[in-house]
Amino acid sequence: MHMAISSRVTVFPDIHTVMTLTPSGSLASNGWMLASLANQGKYCFRMSFADAKRNDVDFVLGSPRQFQKFLAGASETSGRKIKLAYLSGAPVPLPQRKEILSHFETMRVGYGASETGNAITHNYITEENIEDMSLGQPLPWAKLEILDDTGQPVAPGETGFVRMKSAAMSPGYLDANGKDPENLRNGWFYSGDLARLNENGNLVLLGRRDDRLNIGGVKVDAVTIDNALVEFDGVDEGGAFIWTAPATGAECLAVAIAVKNGHDSQNIEERVRALCASRFEKTYVPEKVFIASSLPRNRNGKLQRNRIAESLKATALA
Repeated sequence: MHMAISSRVTVFPDIHTVMTLTPSGSLASNGWMLASLANQGKYCFRMSFADAKRNDVDFVLGSPRQFQKFLAGASETSGRKIKLAYLSGAPVPLPQRKEILSHFETMRVGYGASETGNAITHNYITEENIEDMSLGQPLPWAKLEILDDTGQPVAPGETGFVRMKSAAMSPGYLDANGKDPENLRNGWFYSGDLARLNENGNLVLLGRRDDRLNIGGVKVDAVTIDNALVEFDGVDEGGAFIWTAPATGAECLAVAIAVKNGHDSQNIEERVRALCASRFEKTYVPEKVFIASSLPRNRNGKLQRNRIAESLKATALA
C-alpha cells in the first residue's frame, strides 16, 4: 500500500483537493484519499459539479461513465476551470474528451489495476492532442506486455492481451488458499484487456476479452461500435452485443442504445444502422437495434456486455 500511495504522490505531486467519483470504500478511492492526505490536502467524495467548484476541487478521478454523470449538471462554461480530470477503466470517446476539456484545464487518461497498485501508464490530453487515443507508456516502476492467445509477446502494432506488473504488485488474494489465481501468477497480473502498442510504444486499449464478439467465426471489436454510437446525436449510451433469436437460436450482431431525454427515438434504428454502414465494413453493421432505458453496468460504471441481452428480455417480460 505504501508503494501504491507513493506512486500517486509521485505522478501527481501538486494534488491538493481530490474528489473521486468511484464507490466509497473501493481500493481506488481509499488510495487517493490517503495520497491527498499525504500531500497535506483534502479529500471529497462524489460531489455535484457545482459543489466541486465551490469547494475548490482541483483534481477529479473516475471512469468515463462516472464523468458522464458528473458533467450532466455542468451548465456553466465560464469562470475557473477545474485543474485536472483523471479517467481510467475504459476508452474515452472523442466527444466526451471535448466536453471534459471545456470544464477542465487538462485531462489525464491512465491504465492500471488494484492488483498492480493502480497506475501503470499515463497520458496527458489537451486540445492539441485530443485525438490521441493512447494511454501512454509504462511508468518507471511498471512493465507491460501484449501477448497472443498462446502467451507469447506480439510484435508492435499487433493486437493481443495485456499482462503487467509493478513495484506495488499485490502478492495475491486473501481467499486464494495458497494457489495462484488464473489472472495473478508468476509475478504478473493478466488483466484480460485487449490492446496494442502503437508506433510510439504507447498503449491503445481496445476493450475487454469479451468485447471481441465472435459471430459465426467473424470477429467484431464491440468497443469500436460503442464509441461510434455515443457520437450519434441523441444517444446517451450504447453497446454492441450478440443477440440470439429466441425462436431459431440464430446469432447476429445487435446494439442497444439509451436515448437522451428530450430526443426523439423515431426512426433511430435506421439512422444508427446508416451511421455504422458509413463508417465500418458490413460485418460491423448491426442487424438488430434495441432501445433501452439504460444499459447494465457494474458499480464502477463499466458496461456489462454479457448482461445486455438478458436485461432486454427481462424488460420485455416486465
